[in-house]
Amino acid sequence: MTRSTVLEAQDIPGGRVKTIRKPFKNGCYAEAGAIRIYNSHHWTQKYIKLMGLESKLGAYDDDQGAHLWYLQGKRFVTPTGDWPLDGLSARERADPFAMLDAYWGPGFKAVGDPTRPDYPDTSARALDAQTLSDFFEMQGASDAWMDVMWASEGDLSQFSALAVTALEGAPNDGAHTRTFGLVGGNDQLPKALAASLGSSVKYHTEVRKLVHRADGVTVTVRDAAGQHQITADHCVCALPFPLLRRVEIAPAFSNEKMAAIRQYELVDLARVSMQTKTRFWRDDPLGTLGGLNMIGTDTSFGRIWNTSVLQPAANTHPSGSAS
Repeated sequence: MTRSTVLEAQDIPGGRVKTIRKPFKNGCYAEAGAIRIYNSHHWTQKYIKLMGLESKLGAYDDDQGAHLWYLQGKRFVTPTGDWPLDGLSARERADPFAMLDAYWGPGFKAVGDPTRPDYPDTSARALDAQTLSDFFEMQGASDAWMDVMWASEGDLSQFSALAVTALEGAPNDGAHTRTFGLVGGNDQLPKALAASLGSSVKYHTEVRKLVHRADGVTVTVRDAAGQHQITADHCVCALPFPLLRRVEIAPAFSNEKMAAIRQYELVDLARVSMQTKTRFWRDDPLGTLGGLNMIGTDTSFGRIWNTSVLQPAANTHPSGSAS
């Protein structure tokens, strides 16, 4: 019988999935890590079913109300006519999102199929040499149009055009993308997985060194007992690259893989969560506001999300702000 050991440096399972329940009241909570589970996240969906959590999977309905914008100091909901923004071209002003095919379409054609074994080809590599804002500018997009995009999707201006386009164009079985969350907190999934593994999960155990050979691996760890070694036939390393940089690897992986580990960067992100007594946005002077990605701004707040649709209490409603 195969026996596995899971090494976890933290005192809880989940990695970048973490639900915060205090100091929120009446059973409400906020997600410090991953909020959305896409219908295209097939493996996550599979484990949700395997852990018996499918009944807790709730959809974030993006059509609950009008989307609010705060751009160039102007506060407005998505207009039916021209957008009231300076710097948009005539075509962009009529409907910025109608320009996505013209501005981003060439990128989706160039990116190709990221699942191919021989990926990427020449056109995809060319995208990787550009930021997304550089790519949009080459297609004729105005700065004002890009500000609308960043307010809608987050500031992706300095991201690799290849990385973002490949992610947005990932196969979704031809279905419209929908987003979900676990009612009661997304950390229920890693907690259920950890519970099913029992004592195989070792907490407060930090990996310091990984030595791999043809006949097995030796992992050096530090825990409450000090530093010692664990030997195994195989090792699955799920550490994010910024953390993997701290681990000594012997022998080193290929030059290309080690370069990727050294150079990989994560975006700086701040999320502020708040709890309100009422859904005041349902009675805004501009009308009923709603949707998960409820407000897009060109300020440091970036986007303001409404996560109250999955909250258990009717009288308190956490919402999230990401920048």
